[in-house]
Amino acid sequence: MSTFLITSGNIGEPAALELARLGHRVRLLVRHLKPNATLDQAGIEQVEGDLSQPQTLTKAFDGVEKYLSVTPFVENLVDLGRNAVQAAKAAGVKHFVRSSARGAGPEAITMGRWHYAVEQLVEDSGLDFTILQPASFYQNFMGNAGSIASSNTFYSSADTGQAALIDARDIASAAVAVLTQPGHAGKRYELTGNESLSNADLATQLSEVLGRPIHFHNLTEDEMKAAMTGQQMPAWMADAFVELDRVTRLGYVAAPTPDTERLLGRPPITFRQFAQENKAAFAAKVPVAA
Repeated sequence: MSTFLITSGNIGEPAALELARLGHRVRLLVRHLKPNATLDQAGIEQVEGDLSQPQTLTKAFDGVEKYLSVTPFVENLVDLGRNAVQAAKAAGVKHFVRSSARGAGPEAITMGRWHYAVEQLVEDSGLDFTILQPASFYQNFMGNAGSIASSNTFYSSADTGQAALIDARDIASAAVAVLTQPGHAGKRYELTGNESLSNADLATQLSEVLGRPIHFHNLTEDEMKAAMTGQQMPAWMADAFVELDRVTRLGYVAAPTPDTERLLGRPPITFRQFAQENKAAFAAKVPVAA
């Protein structure tokens, strides 16, 4: 039986659980071991390793045939990706699936350039590979839960721009499909949801789900960066998110693609479904009486 190694995170954990449900032997690469009854009950082994320290990866990759590589959006993303590729090659991994980013390329925005650099490392490794290029996740929208709960408002500098957002669980299911089915080696898939939604559209759907008016307020790029850095976000990361708002505002990420539905054999999860499932996080905060 093949051993699957999966990088932990909001894509990795649902992918690991889905693989386990299908009867596969699954190992989850984690920074720190923590008790997790859900993983234990599914028979998923947690193995500690740090992608920034290649010497810690040997145990995790031992005997692994298939690997799902997901790198968090950190400033040394390319270095982490390089270490993952080198560890996989040294271990003789037979299929390397990389979660990259929609629009990755040499002339892309910051996160797109970084992900493209890792894509090139994967391609040049000589490993059989599949590249997934997902759009922005619904899960990233949870960063707005606090302001929606407290003031029924969320903020962005994307203005009226639309995006075909995707649920991280659908990215996970797409990864499972390419890891377990033949015919995906050397392929790239651009993963999106089936809806092209503006922030005003998101506000409307949230209003309907939550039963109270939710408002979107557009900021200038400078205002957006100041708001993010004011909440202790590093400047480099704030700049990258402003860039993402910019390409959204200019319409570069609006069009849905068919790849997700083709890989999953079903329509992608909708934003309305995601909002319904997370109603508690957006619930209005009631002021405490003095």
